[in-house]
Amino acid sequence: MHELLLDIPLSLETDRLHLRCYKPGDGEVYFPMIMKNKEHLSNAANPRLLGIESKEEAEIYLRELINDWNSRKRFVLGVWNKENNKYVVEIWIEANDWKNKIFEIGWFVNVEYQGKGYVTEAAKASLKFIFENLGAHKVIVTTGGNNPRSYSVAERCRFVKEGCHRQQKKLEDGNYRDTLYYGLLRSEYKDIYE
Repeated sequence: MHELLLDIPLSLETDRLHLRCYKPGDGEVYFPMIMKNKEHLSNAANPRLLGIESKEEAEIYLRELINDWNSRKRFVLGVWNKENNKYVVEIWIEANDWKNKIFEIGWFVNVEYQGKGYVTEAAKASLKFIFENLGAHKVIVTTGGNNPRSYSVAERCRFVKEGCHRQQKKLEDGNYRDTLYYGLLRSEYKDIYE
């Protein structure tokens, strides 16, 4: 089936979290979160995200993500804590190769909510979405070797480490970092999660 014909949910639920496609007006919440997290995200996030300097720019960025969702290019989920409705995590899912059903997943946590298991919980819910709703054959994670919190999420979700490109990315401080590659196959997902 062509990806544009897929009937996919716009939101997901876990015990503690509500994950959903962004909607108009979310820039009001997104902008202050980005401003608080710029240093935290400086070596990981895409430059477009780090270039946001106003609520209007945040709103435009999120509306671009809504368009990406509708065109099935990328699926970016804002994640809110159900108990207090606070924005805690962002999960992005990239359709790397629709023909071969290869997707990439990434995440960042609002620094105020690190260490509470929100990213792992949201990532596991997103894996279900990717394998069951998008029909993935494989999901990959690419993360910095200097980011143990991120690669630990991949490991807790039972991704298999597939490789390391040593000193692949130059950081702002002039040092280089390794890039780690993880993968999870549909057959592995079924064995682990079903």
